[in-house]
Amino acid sequence: MLFMDFMPAPVESLHVDSEILEELKQAGSAKTEQELRNVLGCFLFFG
Repeated sequence: MLFMDFMPAPVESLHVDSEILEELKQAGSAKTEQELRNVLGCFLFFG
C-alpha cells in the first residue's frame, strides 16, 4: 500500500511580488531558465 503526503511550503517563504519563475530561480535550482520553463509548462503555467 502506498501513502503519499503533501507538505505545502510555508507561506512566509514565498514572495508575493515575484513571479513563479523567479521563485524557482531563488530556490537554488541549478536548472537553466529554459529547463525551469519546461517544468512549469508541464503544470500548464505559461507566459
